[in-house]
Amino acid sequence: MNDAQPRFSPRYVKLVVALLTGAVFVEFFHRQVLAVAMKSIGDDLHASDTQLGSLVTVFAVAYSLSAPLLGRLADRLPRRTIYAAGIAAWSAATALGGWAAGFTTFLATRVLAGAGQGSAGATNSPLIVDYVAPDQRGGVMGIVTMGATLGALGAGALGFAGALEAFGWRQLFLGSAVFGLGFAALFAALVKEPPRGWSEGRTHVPTAPVPLRDVARVAAERPALLHSLIGTVLNSLAIFASAQWIVAFFERVHGMSNASASFALVAAALASTVGAIAGGLLADRAWGANPRAVLFVPAVCSALACPALFFGASTADATLAVVFYSLAGGLSLVHSAAAAVAMQGMIPDRMRGLVSGLIASIVTLVGLGCGPLIAGALSDWFGSASDPTSIGRALAWISVLYVWAGVHLAVASRTLKADLEQNARGA
Repeated sequence: MNDAQPRFSPRYVKLVVALLTGAVFVEFFHRQVLAVAMKSIGDDLHASDTQLGSLVTVFAVAYSLSAPLLGRLADRLPRRTIYAAGIAAWSAATALGGWAAGFTTFLATRVLAGAGQGSAGATNSPLIVDYVAPDQRGGVMGIVTMGATLGALGAGALGFAGALEAFGWRQLFLGSAVFGLGFAALFAALVKEPPRGWSEGRTHVPTAPVPLRDVARVAAERPALLHSLIGTVLNSLAIFASAQWIVAFFERVHGMSNASASFALVAAALASTVGAIAGGLLADRAWGANPRAVLFVPAVCSALACPALFFGASTADATLAVVFYSLAGGLSLVHSAAAAVAMQGMIPDRMRGLVSGLIASIVTLVGLGCGPLIAGALSDWFGSASDPTSIGRALAWISVLYVWAGVHLAVASRTLKADLEQNARGA
């Protein structure tokens, strides 16, 4: 490693990984607070299921527009600054949501929150790649992904503890915002900007913006990158739909209180955490010896998530519903760290911010933007007003997406080794 480069100690790198995990925790905690409060918000603002689904859609559209723009900036400017500012921005938007007087105003705050969270898609993975060596990235990606499931768990725990019933959804949003603003200040104070390529002993100095035609060429020449992205997007459609509607599902279909229904979210988040870590450890173990397994095993797990979610959404037994719903969450998240580390390994240094932003944009726009909305629309179509079990039928149909995702991940596994080697050669 060049003597001119900074020397980050292993202890400091672990601190950065912890803070990046914490940033993801805050991000998904804020998202899932909406899920915990979905029914209360709908009742208070007189919104239909389709309107409630649109809250997530406008968030995702704003995210998808913001992430690539911030990613382009992140290839030239300090990523830790962009990230810290984004955390502060989406936290402030969450506070504004707590003060919203009506549905339209609340909808506008979700646009602002989505634009702020675009900073995470543009900067989180590139920072991990520059701090962590390739043969350790899978496990680290799994740990950072765990921040998402723990964020969902934290929001569910608040609901389980009766916070929504005790304080109301508006106070829940305001408290979440204060927490986020405090974390943004901590992140800005402790995280340093690593040189691009530091973890691999080289330095890439940002120059002119990368032409979009170069990005298109890289995507066209690496089929594993495209199929990994498609598999991730399809997985995210089902994951976000089931995660956003889980509390409302158990409240409506199984007659649970908000606190009891939030326990189901906690159980699913714990199972998802195990799945995310397992996928990351698998990726590290297979990275050098058998790269195909990095994506093939997650492909199988994704396909198995289909019957798990189907039975979880269909059974009349509440306990079995929690078990199968949680199993689906765990199986579906096995792909997350593995696909992320595989895709980052196929992206050249000079365009990691832009491509990471584009990937996050697509995943969020299609997965988060369409998944909950499709589930809400299906629920309305099945007769939500007269049949509270309609959301269960909607989620049962959504489960088919897991099989489709598994097919693309399996296809990606076939050329992953060759595409990684091509990127290592700088081709």
